[in-house]
Amino acid sequence: MHSRFRGLAAFAALALWLVGPPAWAKEEEIPLDKLPKVVVDALKAKFPGAKLLEAYKETEDGKTTYEVNLEYKEQEFDVSLTPAGKIMVHPETAYLESRR
Repeated sequence: MHSRFRGLAAFAALALWLVGPPAWAKEEEIPLDKLPKVVVDALKAKFPGAKLLEAYKETEDGKTTYEVNLEYKEQEFDVSLTPAGKIMVHPETAYLESRR
């Protein structure tokens, strides 16, 4: 039984090696002053008075998004945006919009 398990484990390891690593999203923290102006303007327009706390640039399957952590009306949220400044729908974003 143990040798059969070892053989299966070896086969699985070989299969993973041949297929390669999964395509994970690349995420990097970026300074708030390096966010594209259109992204900052979209956040300011949608959530006036919000305090931007931190930002990340994420690239997955060749598509870039920005994740911005902000404080708005005493709540902290993450908002995702396209490089063109379009806010992507998230439950948190819907909640924020309901409090406007």
